[in-house]
Amino acid sequence: MSLFVPASVALLVVSMTGSGPSMAAPWGSKGHEIAALAAGEGLPRAMPAFFREAVRQLAYLGSEPDRWRDRDRPEMDEAWRYDHYIDLERVPAGALEAADRFTFLRRLYEAGHERPEGDVGILPFRIVELYQRLVTEWRLWRSEGSPERRAWIEARILDDAGILGHYVTDAANPHHTTIHFNGWDDTAPNPEGYTTDRRFHQRFETDFVSRHVRLPDVRSGVTGPPTSVVGNVREAVRKHLEESHGLVAELYRLERDVGFDPAAEARADARAFVIERLSSGAEMLRTLWWSAWLEAAAGGDGDPRSDRNLAQDDPVVLFRGGTMSSGELTGGPVTRCGAWCRVPTDRTSEGTAHSRSWTPGSTSSRWRTEWTSRRGLGPASSPGSGTDRSGESS
Repeated sequence: MSLFVPASVALLVVSMTGSGPSMAAPWGSKGHEIAALAAGEGLPRAMPAFFREAVRQLAYLGSEPDRWRDRDRPEMDEAWRYDHYIDLERVPAGALEAADRFTFLRRLYEAGHERPEGDVGILPFRIVELYQRLVTEWRLWRSEGSPERRAWIEARILDDAGILGHYVTDAANPHHTTIHFNGWDDTAPNPEGYTTDRRFHQRFETDFVSRHVRLPDVRSGVTGPPTSVVGNVREAVRKHLEESHGLVAELYRLERDVGFDPAAEARADARAFVIERLSSGAEMLRTLWWSAWLEAAAGGDGDPRSDRNLAQDDPVVLFRGGTMSSGELTGGPVTRCGAWCRVPTDRTSEGTAHSRSWTPGSTSSRWRTEWTSRRGLGPASSPGSGTDRSGESS
């Protein structure tokens, strides 16, 4: 199956005129694909193997929401069309703190937006909704004992994770955060003489990317281990959007002074801008995938050694104690799950197991008594037994 949207569909979804309600065009299938591949290739090995091995599928699914945009099928088209953007200039103070998309829309209506879904958009809520679905699905996956049902849950996880990638990458494009979504808005002052060309959006994120951006370019911008935003997801999404929105003027300045002409040789600063935005989207997507997995791990109070999330080929450190510090080991951030605590790690990371707390940075081998993995390492031993178990991780 092709990873690229047919030309007829691409032309349909980017046909926009005027400066009415935002109908932002997509990054283009290639941009979404590249961002998802870069995100997936940087996942820790502590993530389940089925997820890490489905990177190409996740990349394909990243363009699904654009495949649903069909004006000949208005019921479907109308249901999803406003999820792709948020015009931050039109958001009243405090409105993004609404509990859900419907409360948000009510606040917009009360602020004077007669058609709030079209006037403003719902992008941040769509991202958080899909993230929360992933957390729920990962918890179902961990607790499911039937291999058949577990496979069904895995399909659902991949589908929602891939679709989440679309909206996270949309948010990295400044066009998707502003009233100036496709050329400078006609109703806004334009003292800098920025373009009002209604083909700018497509030229920037579809034509230019297809001609001048490759996966290695974006991959180089996704470095180091992913961070965790567990407990702070909405704030992280808001910052992601605000960072992108803060680059609207720079985007239009580059278009005016340098241009994003796909037919010409790419100027270094224009190309660097596009690559940085796609890398930002890939980094945020990797962060949310990783955080959903970690947050799901914090959902139970039982001994995690009996949890089916351990049916992977990577070691996991387990520690029973009442508290844990907020420190990190090489493999990833500390995760808490009731009385038991877990942290993905590699075999060079050690700590000290105490009856009530864990202290990062210690050199005691007693920490390593708590290894477990699918590859015959057996159940974790009790703290202090002196057993030294190690495994492979990255």
